[in-house]
Amino acid sequence: MDLELKEAACSGNVDFLRSVVGLKPIDEYFLTKLSPMDENIFHLATRCEQSEFLELATEILPEQVQQKLHSQKDKNGCTPLHMAAGLKQSRQISLKTVKLILGFYKSGVPVTNKPWLEHNQNGYTPLHLAIEVVNEESAMEILSMDVESLCMMVDKKENDSALFLAVKNGCNKVAEKILLSSYSYSLRGKDGSTPLHFAPNSSENVLRLLLEKHPELIDAVDHSNGYNMLHQWAELNQVWPIDFLLRGEFPAARTKVFTDLITMKATEENLFDTPLHTAARTHKNVEITKSIINGYKLEQEMKAGNMDESTDYFPPWRIGNIYKHTPLLVAIYEQQNEELALYYINLDSTLCHMFSDSAESPLFAAVGDCCENVVEEILNNQEVTFNMLRKTKGNTILHSLWKMPGTFFVLLYFYVFTHHPHKLLILNFNNAMSDFFGYSPNSL
Repeated sequence: MDLELKEAACSGNVDFLRSVVGLKPIDEYFLTKLSPMDENIFHLATRCEQSEFLELATEILPEQVQQKLHSQKDKNGCTPLHMAAGLKQSRQISLKTVKLILGFYKSGVPVTNKPWLEHNQNGYTPLHLAIEVVNEESAMEILSMDVESLCMMVDKKENDSALFLAVKNGCNKVAEKILLSSYSYSLRGKDGSTPLHFAPNSSENVLRLLLEKHPELIDAVDHSNGYNMLHQWAELNQVWPIDFLLRGEFPAARTKVFTDLITMKATEENLFDTPLHTAARTHKNVEITKSIINGYKLEQEMKAGNMDESTDYFPPWRIGNIYKHTPLLVAIYEQQNEELALYYINLDSTLCHMFSDSAESPLFAAVGDCCENVVEEILNNQEVTFNMLRKTKGNTILHSLWKMPGTFFVLLYFYVFTHHPHKLLILNFNNAMSDFFGYSPNSL
């Protein structure tokens, strides 16, 4: 290992580079691996963002030496082009270095290797790496070297295609170039995901191209978590793709999404959640839920226009998951999302009377999770049955009152005393007082 050459490459010492050319055996000296990671001078200069050093090396080193330097791989299987494509700190330096490396091959030299088609040990080509770190201009330069081959290549680790990664990472220029090319291209994504799953990360034009060219992707399901594209859109928390469908440019897709996909359940590992459960579970944004439900309502209205009566007997927001939790219960339990919970209650009061598999009502859940506004809404404006005040294991709403402000203790007790006075004993009131005050009234 020549420490002086290593230091020059890392620091960008062009004077040292000029001084040793002609004084050292070219192949033996410049092709030496200079680090424990088996990096050559092109690897080091690229990693250290020394573009001037690389420019000078391109000018003064023999062509055959440059061919070998560009094709050499470090211990991670990366060529200098891989490193340039994956630079995270500066997109400008990445682009400059990528252009410099690819410019060597575009200069008319005989091409004895094609580093843009090489996979590193993680299975990534330089194109995949550039897209992953959103070096989009660098990715476009690499893609231009061989659109036909690169469109079909997938990374050997996750089986992700360039198109899938471009859509997922919002590299819209790359996605459009592939979708509009005359070549065949791969749509593959990890575990059966498709570009359409991650269209919310891209642009309206990319989404339009995907729906025009590949409507079959609407039915695709991720094998890992059982997510269809509406599950994924709900998790990504992007409203605009749903609004795009509602504009009616793709009526068949809209009908499929808001009739079939909206009721589909994920895998058991994901609790058999529907897209509405996913939206309630993953964030507090109410707008994504409203948009999905607006799509469902629109489809129902269009169906009703062709029928004598509505077929909306069991809307998707009443569907329970593995625990028989409706999206309303999920909103309360997972996010304590009172805004979403109140939206569901006002949408369909039947939800207040739908119980989990352990017989917990939304009122019971709201008390336990301190959702004060939800408790007040149900008590003041909904018909409360006795079963809504308890669950199968014997615990009652009164057992959870210690979590709530004192005013709510009075409100709930007054409600039970007024509406169900003969059932206070059934509610195990003494034990509830013990939970609330630390002792039972009977011990006084």
